[in-house]
Amino acid sequence: MKSLIQTNKIKTLCLISILFIISCSESENETNNSYQKQSLLSVLFVQKSPEHVASSIQAYQIAKIMLEKSLKDIGSSASIFQNNNYEDLPPAIILDIDETVLDNSPYQARAIKGGFSYPRDWIKWVNEASAANVPGAKEFIEYAISRDINIFYISNRVFELEDATRVNFKKNGIIISEPKNEDRILLRNENNWTSDKTERIKLVSKNYRIIMIVGDQLSDFIGSTSDLSLKEQNDLSLKKYKNMWGNKWIVLENPIYGSWNTSIYNNDFSLSEDEITKARIDALEDKPHAK
Repeated sequence: MKSLIQTNKIKTLCLISILFIISCSESENETNNSYQKQSLLSVLFVQKSPEHVASSIQAYQIAKIMLEKSLKDIGSSASIFQNNNYEDLPPAIILDIDETVLDNSPYQARAIKGGFSYPRDWIKWVNEASAANVPGAKEFIEYAISRDINIFYISNRVFELEDATRVNFKKNGIIISEPKNEDRILLRNENNWTSDKTERIKLVSKNYRIIMIVGDQLSDFIGSTSDLSLKEQNDLSLKKYKNMWGNKWIVLENPIYGSWNTSIYNNDFSLSEDEITKARIDALEDKPHAK
């Protein structure tokens, strides 16, 4: 009898040990997405709000109107890198791709649910070629082409993703009008280009008058902003280039990511998630202030 009791105790202890091990294993595999969830409302706003749809359509409607004005204003350029001798050049428009033409919010949703951050699975997502069009983008591109305007796509997608990007465009009915021997999708790492778009904008400026730039980041319009503080970036938008917005520069709202976010923690990517979260909270302003 005593032996039976001891045997049962051993079995019970073994069972408890097994359950503990399973519990620990499940805990280790459990997704920790607390940091990624900080972008939850931003992603939901992009995916669910009628206001985001309206804002995107509005931006492209304004672009159509201002396109006609810019076509006639041959003495001006949308590029800060194009200074002279461009009046007789054929007109061109530069568009960013991500969050300007293609909507990558499903990737962001996966990151929240999976508890991971960019660049993990980004290549996989782009290769799916399943991103939807940003509202209004396709219609604007078709209108610009109907007006014989040359369109260039300058994106910081890596060059290895160009084929997948072209497939995605084709699926979505986005026209890529390219004369022979002229590549109009200019990507990072192609021809040793860095993430700074300056050289690519200058390249287009050699043969075309840039009448409009459309993007979702300040860097889409002025080149790299990595060395600028958030205040300096805001000063450029509010002061130096104030008259460009809605005129020759059309910006699409992107509440999910961008240099505005990384500038909050001084682009220090060595910081932990907790340190970045603290920097974000510290940056919140609870008192009215003038821009």
